[in-house]
Amino acid sequence: INRNNRSIVPPRVSAYMLQLRNGSKYKFTRLNIRPETLGNLIKKQVVPLQLPATIDAYQADQTLSFGQVQVNRQGITIDTRLLPWSQVKSVSLQENKLVIFDIAQRKPWCKLQTKRIPNLFLLFELADYARKIVV
Repeated sequence: INRNNRSIVPPRVSAYMLQLRNGSKYKFTRLNIRPETLGNLIKKQVVPLQLPATIDAYQADQTLSFGQVQVNRQGITIDTRLLPWSQVKSVSLQENKLVIFDIAQRKPWCKLQTKRIPNLFLLFELADYARKIVV
């Protein structure tokens, strides 16, 4: 408690994990940069480099893994549940959670903590691509 009898709230710590193709991992924490700025930088610089190879793998009927999220031409699989692309309404970020909506339901089909999903922005781009070619 400070002298004005107000509680002191520590700053929120955000972290980003960067994993290279060779498996090396780098964790960025407490950077002198706003988390939103770093996220946008990663999205603008890294995703465009990875997207062409990811789309090629997707088109070649490979299953792509984003942690517990598996993506292939059939749809999105989480654990053993498959949601076909024709049923995917949206794949988005809400309050640090990956949220997937089924077109037939009002409640989310799935909500996952984003900290366990590698290459989240790449997943968003691939989901947008897959949903467009199904329509």
